[in-house]
Amino acid sequence: MQGMRRRVVYVVLFEALGILIASTAFDVVFGLPEAVVSTGP
Repeated sequence: MQGMRRRVVYVVLFEALGILIASTAFDVVFGLPEAVVSTGP
């Protein structure tokens, strides 16, 4: 039972990390063109 609970914790942490990475990548992908346009020629 304890091993199962530990596995659940790892899954939750993994999902949280994935969401964090995805949101960061999203910000980078959609934030870079905006920054380039605003500081462009």
